[in-house]
Amino acid sequence: MTQTPRRTSTGIELAYQKGYSQAMEDYALTNLLETLKQIYPILTESESSLIAALLIKQSLQAINFELVSNYLHSIRTAYLVDAFTAPITLEYPQSLQLPNLSETLSPYYAIGDRVRLTPIDGATEWGTLIGYYLCYAAHRCQWVYRYILFLDESSTSAAWVKATFAWEDEIECLLGKV
Repeated sequence: MTQTPRRTSTGIELAYQKGYSQAMEDYALTNLLETLKQIYPILTESESSLIAALLIKQSLQAINFELVSNYLHSIRTAYLVDAFTAPITLEYPQSLQLPNLSETLSPYYAIGDRVRLTPIDGATEWGTLIGYYLCYAAHRCQWVYRYILFLDESSTSAAWVKATFAWEDEIECLLGKV
């Protein structure tokens, strides 16, 4: 009886398998499949692979590629214009206690105010303030209000985002009430 030689994997196939395994880890599919195996101990390896393939296929069908394209464009543009003028710090408040609210200044802007954000690279954002909250601003080393801005349809970013956040010092002008 002759034995057929076992086929060995090429470098490309090994790299593909490693990439596949890494992708499975990165996107928690491995954890999902392990949980499924605990629930259904009779789940075979081929069934696990089939489930993973179905999940990936359904994920691809659910992706809004126009949204992804707009997002990538905004990231690339931000890198080109160096949108982060100050370094990002990991500075946290000295205490985990909230500041005394009676000593905290009231917010400068009110819900319903129409405002314009400070332009970045000429891109103007307009909108209506729909909320605010008090949080620690590492770039100012203090507790300040952060506003939630519902963007107008004419805003530059409105094609891919409906609302954004802004610190008080990022709001350039007040345009009145809605």
